[in-house]
Amino acid sequence: MSLDTPPRTVDNPWDRLSDYFNTSKDADDIPAGAADNICIAWPVFFRFIEAHMPLLQGKRALDYSCGAGGFAQRLRAYGCHVTGIDAPPRR
Repeated sequence: MSLDTPPRTVDNPWDRLSDYFNTSKDADDIPAGAADNICIAWPVFFRFIEAHMPLLQGKRALDYSCGAGGFAQRLRAYGCHVTGIDAPPRR
């Protein structure tokens, strides 16, 4: 965490969303709405990426609004150099 990064708090709605979509939780702890996104939407995105961008090794990717970083981690598994940005609004 940099000096400019505000601390994470449970009363910040952006931090709650990050926790909601956190894919590093046990499967039983992921909320149904997040599971729909992860299990239905993400596979479509990754099939598209695999079909249209097969040579991702060494490419740069930006995951804007990355939350807990689950999508960024998947891009990294493809060999991308990923930068994740998730800055909650300042109070």
